[in-house]
Amino acid sequence: MKLDSPEDKETLMRKNRQSELQIAEATSAFAKSHMPVTPDLVSVGIHPHCVITALRGIVAPAEKNYAEKEKSCRLMEEFYDNIYNAEKKLLEVAVENILGRMIESSILWVEPKSGDGVIMFTFAR
Repeated sequence: MKLDSPEDKETLMRKNRQSELQIAEATSAFAKSHMPVTPDLVSVGIHPHCVITALRGIVAPAEKNYAEKEKSCRLMEEFYDNIYNAEKKLLEVAVENILGRMIESSILWVEPKSGDGVIMFTFAR
């Protein structure tokens, strides 16, 4: 995309910010209704080949304590991975509708000890 003027750049930045807010809202709603989490904060960054969605505070305090042991941490990572994979198509479609671009894949990483997570959406080529 060629941006010839400062106004073009400003318009694109405004559109990206609006899309980021919509993706944050869709992600938060998805997490609340399809996963056992309610993020404290959802931050979104749109990049040329992907969308990165940071989820702050998705792991409950008891789960953080449980994750102190390595085996428990691995079990929690597997648990969140399985839950996300079972329902992720719903969120991928929501992001596709917001951006007008096809999502090839997405993945959720949860770091149980910090209580945070990241969803990365990769655009189809």
